[in-house]
Amino acid sequence: MCNFNYREYIKYSLFSILILYGQFIPYINIVITLLVFFILIYGTIHKKQFILIPILGLSFIHGESSISIYTFKIGGLSLLYVYIAIAFILSLFQRKKLHRYELIFFVLFITYLIYSILSGNALSGEYFINDVMFILIAFLFLFSFRWLNNINYDLIFLSLSSGYFISKILVLITGIGLEVTNYTSVIVQKNALFDPVEYFLILYCIHSFFYPLTKNVRLVSFLNLLLFSFGSILLGYVHGGAMVMIFVSLIYCLIRNIKYLLILSGVLIFILTSLTLPSINNDSNDSVLSYKLQKVTGLAEFMFDDNFGVYSLPRSTQVRVIETLNLLDQPLPYIMLGKGFGGYLEQSKYYYGRYLNKDDYSEDQIRSKKFYVLHSINQLLLKHGVIFIALIVLMGMKMRKRINKNYVDVSIIFILFSYAFTIKPYLILSLFLISFIYYLGIKKTENTVHHETKNISN
Repeated sequence: MCNFNYREYIKYSLFSILILYGQFIPYINIVITLLVFFILIYGTIHKKQFILIPILGLSFIHGESSISIYTFKIGGLSLLYVYIAIAFILSLFQRKKLHRYELIFFVLFITYLIYSILSGNALSGEYFINDVMFILIAFLFLFSFRWLNNINYDLIFLSLSSGYFISKILVLITGIGLEVTNYTSVIVQKNALFDPVEYFLILYCIHSFFYPLTKNVRLVSFLNLLLFSFGSILLGYVHGGAMVMIFVSLIYCLIRNIKYLLILSGVLIFILTSLTLPSINNDSNDSVLSYKLQKVTGLAEFMFDDNFGVYSLPRSTQVRVIETLNLLDQPLPYIMLGKGFGGYLEQSKYYYGRYLNKDDYSEDQIRSKKFYVLHSINQLLLKHGVIFIALIVLMGMKMRKRINKNYVDVSIIFILFSYAFTIKPYLILSLFLISFIYYLGIKKTENTVHHETKNISN
């Protein structure tokens, strides 16, 4: 078990704040970006776990609003990808051979690539290229950073969480890095420091609060949840995806140990935060929570009331239900194996009508009526099928015996519900596979020791 060191926690949190908030400060962000790049090279050579903080914390999403290793480009190539290429080259010199499971993963990648091409998905253009590149980068990450197999998960993820949520608050208070855009003609939305990895960090704090390895971990997790809530109140909005995963995570934590039904702190933080935030998707007098509850009650009516059809659902819920029904209407091989890289869904059993907008799918998908980027777990089903999901869950169940359970559980939830937003889910998937290889090594060592002990006793 890794100890939680407050001194290290403070140091890593300050590092997180520096790089996350610093990416928005003109001129200074260039210096910080170059400094982070060389720190990453140093950390890779000396195998330092802190390299995960900038890799997971920074983002492509802010585009021209920030400069970081993600958005700073050399010859059109992101500095992050340049760094991963360098790490890969360094690994080639340091390692003599592929681990057999790395070889298996690579063979699966090639097989799936061939399957996708034979399915005609190469004609999908940019979507096919993006899917292939994300998985390829994930494999390079797996090969280059397999030494990240026994990190202090609590220290890294809780430090990054604190730095992330404090940086978000600083952006909101100072206005540096804050974006204001028209969500609709009448509603203005503020955007401050956001990346899908935020979902992962929130879930990790929730799980670490309910099931901490030490009391210090619970205290820091609670602090991070308060920071998230305060930042959400300042922003005036909680993303719907975050709410869904928070709810799923809370339910899972309660099921994991029934005694935590009595611990309502995490639930209260979620409810109180939600009740104070107006929904940008509905009338301004309604809270985000009440709007989501309307969707849930509508879905329940659809499932149990024969007179309540799919087109009677709230529009956002209707889109997701139609998407799921069309997905399940695919031939069985596609449901089991997925449609591969560049795979897409067409309207077959149900049609969306004329009410789709860019909040549902990108404009090119709406025009072509070919939907490449689906919602939540549907994306994983579309690309890789039921078998892939089953394998991820089975690997997680095995790992929980030896690897930090909170990390394993949160990784599974995040991969299932956040797949294909950005490169982040693929990096989390790589870390997950690295941990699985490490688990197999532990298991092999234990079996060897057990066998030798048995021989000696005989």
